Amino acid sequence: MAINRIKLFLVFYLFLLIKPFSCIIVFPFKTIENKFENIDSNSKEYNSTHFLNEYYSKLIYTKIKIGEPSQEVNTIITFNDCNFKIGKARICVNASEYLSQYNRNLSKTFNYTDYYTSQMNEFVGYKGCSAEDTIYAYTDLNLNHLSNFSKIGFYLGSDVNDSICGVMGFRMDFYATFCRESNHILKSFKSLDLISNYQWIFNYTSENEGLLILGGNLSELIANFDDKKLYFTYSSMGGASFPWMVKISRIESGENNYTINTLEVNGEFDNDCSLIIGSYSYMNYIENNFFNKYKDICIRNLINYGTDNYKYYVFECDKEKFGKNDINNFPLLSFRFINSENKFIFMGNDLFLETNYKFYFRIIFSFSWKDSWIFGKPFFKKFPTSIDYDKKRFYIYSNDEKESNEVEPNNNENDKNNISGKTIFFIILLCLILILIFSISFYFIGKNVNKLRKKKANELDDDY
Repeated sequence: MAINRIKLFLVFYLFLLIKPFSCIIVFPFKTIENKFENIDSNSKEYNSTHFLNEYYSKLIYTKIKIGEPSQEVNTIITFNDCNFKIGKARICVNASEYLSQYNRNLSKTFNYTDYYTSQMNEFVGYKGCSAEDTIYAYTDLNLNHLSNFSKIGFYLGSDVNDSICGVMGFRMDFYATFCRESNHILKSFKSLDLISNYQWIFNYTSENEGLLILGGNLSELIANFDDKKLYFTYSSMGGASFPWMVKISRIESGENNYTINTLEVNGEFDNDCSLIIGSYSYMNYIENNFFNKYKDICIRNLINYGTDNYKYYVFECDKEKFGKNDINNFPLLSFRFINSENKFIFMGNDLFLETNYKFYFRIIFSFSWKDSWIFGKPFFKKFPTSIDYDKKRFYIYSNDEKESNEVEPNNNENDKNNISGKTIFFIILLCLILILIFSISFYFIGKNVNKLRKKKANELDDDY
């Protein structure tokens, strides 16, 4: 009996030693540039229409190596889809520099699966199917360690000769059977115990580049992390497409913290948008208390986006008569989300885009007089945010202005030191755990061996 107990202990400890430790999965991303023929943001002809069309929808993408041997697929990362798929998807950019190819017949590790058997309507002309293959990703924030991970699921909706892209969707999946049953990048990595949670983070390391981090925590990413600055809440329900949404309890502006809203309003998060879409109440306030001081210098334009059904107000200011000193005098804008006193503050330099000839206000306003908000890339760049896909939960870190540049692990030596310090700590902790395990094992082994010796001694006395 005692011997069997020892065997069970040894098997359990051996399982702990050989069980793979979960890690973070990192994909570096870049922003897709919206280009206009012969006109860029520094051209004299560049105007509010160009600004809106360039920045309203500005997607990010990553280059993923798939298969064995590997093939490189340009993959769009979006909040307006909920799957991981490869093919002629609707969102694929119609530009040769962002399209790619994937030939399943060239990969030794490709397999079809029955995870999702229905055909996706957007892949017209090709009967797609769920599949799996080896995918390469980084396991550290400094992009030093590229590892291969087998049996990562995705939906294949293309033939071998198609010009395609990948799509990595992060839309919420409430009440969407199609989303829940089809392949998702987080589900694939979590089901194989390669990550410890369903969280993802967009960490911008520059204006147009950053890291998509799967399975990480903000406390591991931010130097001098302070729990008091972390806000968390569950996503609110709202909208036909089930966006990631939070309730805003108070919006304040100016030195006297003037309250913009009298009731709770919705705040939607959408990293596909490179602007912030503000409320009608705030537009009235900021026009009366700031822009009206610059008559004939700062102009409000009503611009059509896409079709005539979508119109937005855009503020632009003449750079010859409006400069950085004026921007420094811009009234602070702060948000408080429901059940929190943490303030998320935007300064003037967070909210203006500078070109050769003009400054453009990064907050635009819908012509339909909505009182809700949509937080795009300016929010994610300013405030480190983690979203839990499984729990439908937000984690947002509220840096004040002095701390706003702390989260840059690729460029900040302090972050590297912090990461190396954590590595040393985990190595020491692992050694202590192993010592404890072997100590307990030897204790039980020694105890049972001693019992056997005593038993044999007693049997010798009885025989004598």
